[in-house]
Amino acid sequence: MSISDMMDTAKQFFNTFGNVVADIWDDFVNALITAFTSIYEFHSMLVDQNIVMQDMIDQISAGNTFDGVSLVTFIGAYRYLAGEALFMYTYLIIIAGAGFMVYKLILAIINFIKNVFFGSGDIVGKIAGGKLFK
Repeated sequence: MSISDMMDTAKQFFNTFGNVVADIWDDFVNALITAFTSIYEFHSMLVDQNIVMQDMIDQISAGNTFDGVSLVTFIGAYRYLAGEALFMYTYLIIIAGAGFMVYKLILAIINFIKNVFFGSGDIVGKIAGGKLFK
């Protein structure tokens, strides 16, 4: 192997090594830029959410209705602030309460119908005995 071949091999090695180091450095810089961009976007999202929550609090404390804030936004804000577990627990309680209310309402309607037709009013008995219109 001649000296010129050794020099060419060394140049090729250092060129390849330099390219690898440059690629690693570029990847590292890109990773840092991506991380800082993500942190900045997360911070911007928190600031926007804080503005929405502050507007909502101001509207509630002023006694206004939710003119600029929809109910879905309010529920989403509650879910964001309370966390997933507490939100699901609240949702379960609301659904159970609504189901119990519907059950009691149907039971009250059934009892009302029983009392009107077969209870003290006894409309069916009066119709059968011919005493309804006397």
